[in-house]
Amino acid sequence: MHGYTTNEYYGGNPNPANGIASPATVEEHQQSIIALMDQHKIQYAVMSASLEALENYTALDKRFITAHQDQEDGLLEISNFEKLIQEGKIKIFGEIMAVYKGLSLSDSIYAPYLKICEKYDIPVAVHTGTSHPRLANTCCPNYRIETGNPLNVEDVLIRHPNLRVYLMHAGTEHYQKTIALMYQFPELYVDVGALLWIDDFTKYFGVEFLKAAKATGMIDRVMFGSDPMVWPGAITASIKFLESLDFLTEDDKQKIFYSNAKTFLNIQD
Repeated sequence: MHGYTTNEYYGGNPNPANGIASPATVEEHQQSIIALMDQHKIQYAVMSASLEALENYTALDKRFITAHQDQEDGLLEISNFEKLIQEGKIKIFGEIMAVYKGLSLSDSIYAPYLKICEKYDIPVAVHTGTSHPRLANTCCPNYRIETGNPLNVEDVLIRHPNLRVYLMHAGTEHYQKTIALMYQFPELYVDVGALLWIDDFTKYFGVEFLKAAKATGMIDRVMFGSDPMVWPGAITASIKFLESLDFLTEDDKQKIFYSNAKTFLNIQD
C-alpha cells in the first residue's frame, strides 16, 4: 500500500482504467484503507511512503509495516537512513522507484543503501515491470520499458547474497525473466503488486506469471499485493480476482495471501 501527506495526495477522481473510486482527502483515504483491512481481516500491510506519511498512518493503525519509498527529490542522507533503521522507523526499503528515473537497483547510487540493508537484514522492495501509460511523456522523461526488466537486479543479487529482495509487480511483461531469476536465486521473492486489478494488460500478465510460478514450483515465494495507491477499492478487487483463479488451489492462495509474506518478513506472531 501507499500512504500520503496532504501535499502528496492526488486522489479524488475515479481510476481512469476501471472506475474504482478515490477518496477526496488523505484523511478519508486513511479511513478507507483501515476499514478495508478490518473487512478483509488483513493482519499486516507494508506501507510505502515518505517519512511524514508513514508517521501519520502508523499513528492510526499499528498493522502498517513501515517501508521507506525513495522520493522524487532524492534519497535520504545515508547516515540518517541508517539511524532511522536503527530506531526501527524503517523496516523495509522500498518501493524503490529507480525505473521512473531511468535507473535500476544496480545503479551505484543505491549501493551504500543496499549495504546497510544487508547489514541490518532490512528487506528491499523494488518496482519491476512497466507502469502507467505515457510515463515518458508526462512525469518521467527518463523512464523506458526496459528499465523495469527484473534482470537489472541480477548484479545486486550476486553482490549481496544475504540481502532480502522482493520484486514488486513480478516483472509484469518481463515475468519469464522473473521466473528465471527466482530459479537462479532461491532466496528471491516477488509480489503481484498492482497486477490483479488495474486493467486487462496487468491482469493478463498477473495470470501468466502465477501460472508460470505454479508450473515451476515457485508459489512458495509469491506474495500478495494490491498497490491500491489512491484507490482503496483495489484491495477488494485484487482479493476477489486472486480468489477467482481456479488453477490455484486453496493452499496456493493461502500461501500467496498470507504465509509466504509471513515467512519472508519474519513475522513471528
